[in-house]
Amino acid sequence: MSGKEGYKAPKVPCNALCDKTPPVPPKMNAFFILACFLGAAAAQLHTQCHSNAQQLREVEVVALVADIVDRNEDNIITVGEFVVGFADILQYQLPLSEGVILGMTREALVALAAAAGLHITKEEFVTRWHARFGDSMEFARATFEAYDTNHDGGLSVFEIESIVDHVLEREDNGDGKVSGAEFRAYLLWVYGPPCA
Repeated sequence: MSGKEGYKAPKVPCNALCDKTPPVPPKMNAFFILACFLGAAAAQLHTQCHSNAQQLREVEVVALVADIVDRNEDNIITVGEFVVGFADILQYQLPLSEGVILGMTREALVALAAAAGLHITKEEFVTRWHARFGDSMEFARATFEAYDTNHDGGLSVFEIESIVDHVLEREDNGDGKVSGAEFRAYLLWVYGPPCA
């Protein structure tokens, strides 16, 4: 059964970039935001120490996240894998098949998310991340707030784009791709050095 059976995509005005890409249903916007945000947030933007209710160390949480996100285990993490991986992490049912999403370009995902009016609230992110990995709600909240640059309590497509760019600026080895090692290194930077 394909991810599109039984689903009728809404008609969304779009530019030429979207003409060759399937429309994103309204719930897709949250997946895109979460995927980009979680793959790119940076702890050095705040001073909240990491703590974990499941007694997981930073490196253990990072390994869990990276293993979930690298869907095809090829050690290259695409934007589509961010979307699918973080939908998995946050227990969202994607309205499109994994294969369709994995085949979309970053530009197509961003354009479709913008057309759909993507936005994710701080509390939704904080609650779901905490439930999945046990990281303190204060830590997750502080990380979220650091990237909510317009302070509206949510993340927009433009705030998310800047986070994705930050991953590449910080960790890219020059090939313009996010490797598994680069992703893990970035997430470890997000978690920052252990607090005393």
